[in-house]
Amino acid sequence: MRALIEDMDVAPERRLRGSFRSWFGLRLGADVGHLSMPVILMGGGQDAVVPLTDMLETWAMYPAGTGLHIWHGQVIRPILMPRHNSLRC
Repeated sequence: MRALIEDMDVAPERRLRGSFRSWFGLRLGADVGHLSMPVILMGGGQDAVVPLTDMLETWAMYPAGTGLHIWHGQVIRPILMPRHNSLRC
């Protein structure tokens, strides 16, 4: 995990933007109900990319038992931009 965090810290902006385009192109909601493992949706409560209201609407459409974890007060998802968050792996 530490290597992943270090890689994200030095990744060129072009690669990060490409990653975001790929993520936004995915529509995994329909597949969640077919997964054989537990699923948890996680995000930052102050995220401008995926606002909390959007995340809650998405979570409500997922099958019963889908977990939800929100880092309150966080502007972005901790795993994506660790250098800008107090949360560390």
